[in-house]
Amino acid sequence: SSGINAEYGREQLDEEQDLNEQTAQKLTDTYKQIDSLNADNDALKVRLKDSEDARDVLKGQITQLEAQIAQLQQQIKDEKVQTAELLVKAKSVEEEGEGDDEEY
Repeated sequence: SSGINAEYGREQLDEEQDLNEQTAQKLTDTYKQIDSLNADNDALKVRLKDSEDARDVLKGQITQLEAQIAQLQQQIKDEKVQTAELLVKAKSVEEEGEGDDEEY
């Protein structure tokens, strides 16, 4: 009877040991997954930072381009005014010339 109990006890211990090993393996696998996820997360943070830096650079370039566009628009306005002034001068010179012709 005591031999049967000892055999049964040994089987119980073996089962518990198997369960412990399985649990330890599962824990090891879980920790590996966590490490992998942390590494992925860190890589994503770096990519996000790079993206944000690139966005900031592009924002700066857009601001510069907008300033250049505003300058060019002002130049166009100024040139239109100058052209209009030149046309007025040319017309008055032309009219003076016509007046001279009529006087002769």
